[in-house]
Amino acid sequence: MPIVLLILPVEDQRLYKRQGFSKVLLDFGADELNKQIPHFYSTLKSWRKKVVDELDNLGIKYNSGLVDYSYYFSKTKQYVPTKVLSENFQIIPRKLNYYWLNQNQRQIELAIDEFSKLLRQTYRGNPKKEEKLYHQFFNENDFFLLRDNYSKSWYELTLPYGKNKSYQPDYSLKPNMNYKTDLNILEVKLPNEGFVKNTKFHPNLYSKFFEHLGQINDYKMYLENEEFRNIIQQRYGWYPERVQYSLLMGREAEKEENLDTLTVRMKQFGQENIYLMTYDELLAYQVRFLDRMNLLQIN
Repeated sequence: MPIVLLILPVEDQRLYKRQGFSKVLLDFGADELNKQIPHFYSTLKSWRKKVVDELDNLGIKYNSGLVDYSYYFSKTKQYVPTKVLSENFQIIPRKLNYYWLNQNQRQIELAIDEFSKLLRQTYRGNPKKEEKLYHQFFNENDFFLLRDNYSKSWYELTLPYGKNKSYQPDYSLKPNMNYKTDLNILEVKLPNEGFVKNTKFHPNLYSKFFEHLGQINDYKMYLENEEFRNIIQQRYGWYPERVQYSLLMGREAEKEENLDTLTVRMKQFGQENIYLMTYDELLAYQVRFLDRMNLLQIN
């Protein structure tokens, strides 16, 4: 991986360059750090180009985000010297799990447009059917939830807890590399559902919102129950010790307007461990993600 080193102006850059750093920059303090950002971009782009060049030398073709492994996987392998790709990659060939190699820019743009259109079309009639429309969208565009944070998702994975009884969280997400979380449980509700009742005195949470929180807490009790440890490990392939619980619902404007009440009430009812994410926040992340992709795009 590329490593950029910041050193004091009095130090010798040549000494550190010989130690294998991708780039060595002079550190003139936090106020000047923003001036170094273009150097970080260029270093990352150079590293990505090296990856693509080495893939090309192995017979793996890269075309604007679409990677074709077919030739490499089908041919007898011959060792090719590489500096970025490991020898193990050549011995045991597999698809590289880098989002910038696996996600097509145009595909993300189309998904953002479709998601925005779906938000505009959401109405209050037949909410069950509407919820499934969002499930369908996420299943067809799994990168929308995976983004650059997660490597795998399970949709409505069955977690049995008794005879003919089971829980089915909407989405279970496996983090790429995270020292704080082993698994993210995401429950998807509707963008037109509210958080707080619009009352003058003693504002409280909607009963439907309480139901959603209760549903997520059922998953939490299950995943923390030693009785189901073997089932959990079998379903996910490992036993997650640290689980994040998230609820996707509502719009950002209402959440911000009622943030104080939300914070107080959820703390009072012991629900502050649940992360509330609105549809606007999810959409904004996708736009920022696309901007980052464009910023580091290589041809």
